[in-house]
Amino acid sequence: MSMTLRQLEYFLILSSKLNFRIAAESCFITQPALSSQIKLLEENLGLLLFERNKQNVTLTSQGHRMAERARHILSAVNDMEGEACNLQKPFSGELRIGVIPTIAPYILPSVIPALSHSYPDLRLFLHEHRTDRLIEMILDNKLDLLLLDLNVELKGLCSLALYDDPFLLATPFGHKLNTKSVILKKDLKDQELLLLEDGHCMRDHALDICEFSQAREAPDFRASSLSTLIGMVAAGSGITLLPSIAVEMDAQIRKTVQILPLTKNTPKRTIGFAWRPNSYRSEEIPHYAKVFRQYSPACVRK
Repeated sequence: MSMTLRQLEYFLILSSKLNFRIAAESCFITQPALSSQIKLLEENLGLLLFERNKQNVTLTSQGHRMAERARHILSAVNDMEGEACNLQKPFSGELRIGVIPTIAPYILPSVIPALSHSYPDLRLFLHEHRTDRLIEMILDNKLDLLLLDLNVELKGLCSLALYDDPFLLATPFGHKLNTKSVILKKDLKDQELLLLEDGHCMRDHALDICEFSQAREAPDFRASSLSTLIGMVAAGSGITLLPSIAVEMDAQIRKTVQILPLTKNTPKRTIGFAWRPNSYRSEEIPHYAKVFRQYSPACVRK
């Protein structure tokens, strides 16, 4: 008997969970049924995919290689099904969009209603995660399109820039830098900046600026969100960098902290789309980009 797509799906779920009980629940089958299907897959391949004992389940080196192959197979099958549906009726079906947290609340509220209106046969599913997780998900065919900062390693994804989003400096009221109309490179020397935790692309930008200006990251602190950063700055714990779109779209920020422009060579992030090169929706991306550019906040429109 040849292996089946269902067996490959079960295999990938088990390789992720590494627990037969939890994986069986995720597959909506019994644990013995899952064990049987995994055993059949191993027999068909002639390989041991998992090492099992009473304490844990681990992927073998052969299992790791086959898991990568299974992802590509299932991704190709999903794309084929999607493309077949799309050939019958373009701009229809599910569109799974992943967005990073430092963009989602400022762009999606104005754009998503317009996108739904322009393409009423699309069913939009939104997922908000950090950059590294979103890239993992789209490579695993769990997402169709990403909206993120393009100044990251995209691992072979196609990309399309939508807008630039310059950074601004946020300081507590009464800070010594507040007497300046524009912040120059030399003004940040030896200053301590509060930064986001690992996995946020904005952290990488801030670290680059620190290296360029000889500023330092504040020790023993990493925020999980922009709101936490703003609150810490307002409390006088340090200074930080904020994207222009956040400052423009959230009126409370200027009431909470002082906002200062950086030098004319202002560091910025480039916000745009990323997608798999073989995605059946590749030809639709420019159409979605047109809606995003038209209905996004004016502060980031090119």
